[in-house]
Amino acid sequence: MLSSVWDRLRAWPAVPGGMLSLLLPAGEGATARVFDGKVASGLRALGYVVRRAKAEDAEAEPDAAIGLIAAILSLPRPLQADAETLARIRKDADTLPPGGWLLLRAPRSERERVAAAFVHAGLSQVSQIVSRRSVLTAGKRRP
Repeated sequence: MLSSVWDRLRAWPAVPGGMLSLLLPAGEGATARVFDGKVASGLRALGYVVRRAKAEDAEAEPDAAIGLIAAILSLPRPLQADAETLARIRKDADTLPPGGWLLLRAPRSERERVAAAFVHAGLSQVSQIVSRRSVLTAGKRRP
């Protein structure tokens, strides 16, 4: 019981829609595949239709109906600019249709590495904002 309380205290808090509006355009009915449930209400406030995703959805083929993928990067060790991390971000980016957005929440200490991974994955308009203990990074897939 004590460990579950500790885990809830350490968990990242929800992200308000106002903060997401600094990174993302209005959704206007676009579908968001959400792996990070803490951003769901903020995305709804921006006009996205939120579709909760399961881990197996990460292997999905590109879907023209998806306008945004919101993922979470929580690692037991510090992120390293290794092939595995870059491959994961590139795979998420490739799942998006041209013009779709990738939103990733990662530990605050990994800010520079995540931004570099977004650029190496071929995403444009990469921007970041610090949200308490985490950093939110957004990037747009090139057309």
